[in-house]
Amino acid sequence: MKGQNSGLANAVQVITFLLGMLVGGAGSLVIYAYSGWSGTMFAMACELLVLWAALLPLRACIEPILDTPFPASSSLGALFKQSGFLWAALVAITFKFSGSAMAMLLQPWLMDKSFNLAFAGTLQMSNLLCSAAGGAVLGFPTVRLLGSCRAVCVLVWPSTLLLGCLCLLQATGMVSQPFLYIGLGLENFIDGGFYVCIWAMLMNWSSKQQPGTDYSFLQCGESLTNVLAGLSITPLAALIGYDRTFLALWGAGALLLPFLAQASQKISHCRHNKD
Repeated sequence: MKGQNSGLANAVQVITFLLGMLVGGAGSLVIYAYSGWSGTMFAMACELLVLWAALLPLRACIEPILDTPFPASSSLGALFKQSGFLWAALVAITFKFSGSAMAMLLQPWLMDKSFNLAFAGTLQMSNLLCSAAGGAVLGFPTVRLLGSCRAVCVLVWPSTLLLGCLCLLQATGMVSQPFLYIGLGLENFIDGGFYVCIWAMLMNWSSKQQPGTDYSFLQCGESLTNVLAGLSITPLAALIGYDRTFLALWGAGALLLPFLAQASQKISHCRHNKD
């Protein structure tokens, strides 16, 4: 889906993904309370079986059997040669690093701040709901109104600014449940909209010849970011403490801001040249 439709496509993708995390997380806890780990693992296996059965009828329309093989251009080599590939790949790898690292560090930080487990769980659910709402209420309309590249340039500013939410709450002594709900909820709302805009832009950049290959490769970049964030953030917090780590992540987001703004303009230019 190209153009303004890419906003709708990625809004649906982001919202359903986040709601799946929400239902799966809370649902797994409910099952665990009644049947323990073995029941939870069995329920997950059954869910995957249902998913497999549901996907089978879709294969004919999503992946039609072709009389001729895919053209030779459907390859990673063709992807690497595309105009603007380096910009698109760097955006996919970097844009989520600070946000992912903060989300990974939030749970242990809450425990060390003596918040109870129930609050940590409900805060996570609240953040996921706010992200899903941001994708629907903010991301999709912004892409429709401004186009994906301009939408990224607009939302990257408040998204980066709100990365400092935890730093500001700690500096002002306002670390309490209501302010965490409000502050992190607003951060995730804006971030959800920004997330939709980023992937709409990368979807629009993907070539018409092999869009699935291009888009899937770029999504792997975000997975790589999550791995790198997970490997680095906990040792860093253990070394310099939570406060400095949150500040460092905010600073990293600020340093990436001009790059993301410039990269979105470069991607827009490359896309127009391809068209």
